Amino acid sequence: MMPAALVSQSPLFLRIMPYGESVAVLCYGRPEEGSCCIWVMKEYGVAESWAKLYNINPPGVLYQMVGFRKNGEVLLSMSDNHRRLRCYDCETKTLTNTGYTSSSDAFAAETFMESLVLVKP
Repeated sequence: MMPAALVSQSPLFLRIMPYGESVAVLCYGRPEEGSCCIWVMKEYGVAESWAKLYNINPPGVLYQMVGFRKNGEVLLSMSDNHRRLRCYDCETKTLTNTGYTSSSDAFAAETFMESLVLVKP
């Protein structure tokens, strides 16, 4: 159940990930195009509830959207001579350097939820 606008997109340029309590589809172009968009399912399981939240077109070469921060910023893998992990504020359209660099595609973000439930082996 994808947004109708993304059905014809190559799976190579799509990524599904959690966005708060919802599901997001990230659609990004080739690195030289440097743009991407974020779609969020407002009501889980309802195909008509997909909404396009943002078009992101940061300066520089964008390789991948890595994930979201709690404050809503998007983590981006970008490049000049090295891959750099940067935060993008979709409201102000500003980039912040995190200070993390990599010579490969080593950036990843995982989402977790705190719980008071004990896990038994």
